[in-house]
Amino acid sequence: MKRPLHSSHRQRGVALVVSLILLALVSLAALGSMRSVALEARMSASSYDRNLGFQAAETGLREAEGLTVAATAASFPGSGCSAGYCAEPAPADAARWNDEAFVGWVDATSA
Repeated sequence: MKRPLHSSHRQRGVALVVSLILLALVSLAALGSMRSVALEARMSASSYDRNLGFQAAETGLREAEGLTVAATAASFPGSGCSAGYCAEPAPADAARWNDEAFVGWVDATSA
């Protein structure tokens, strides 16, 4: 017996449509994965920058602690700042971190 030709042609067409639908679904899944990976990369970079800033702040605090422990009364100048030590500000003076004219900042050494 011979098979009818039209049924095999119809099956090939259905297989093509099903494979195109599956290809579209796989493409959408890949696109979603790529977006997820890009978001995770940005979050990782943000976390790295935050940790780097935290470590820099800790380094500055440790150095300030070391200066404080080594300080004597003679270390502090009568006015202004010298070698990382500053005189006690007058109560009417602006806070040093808000004063744009303040030049007594000392950079912490790099760890």
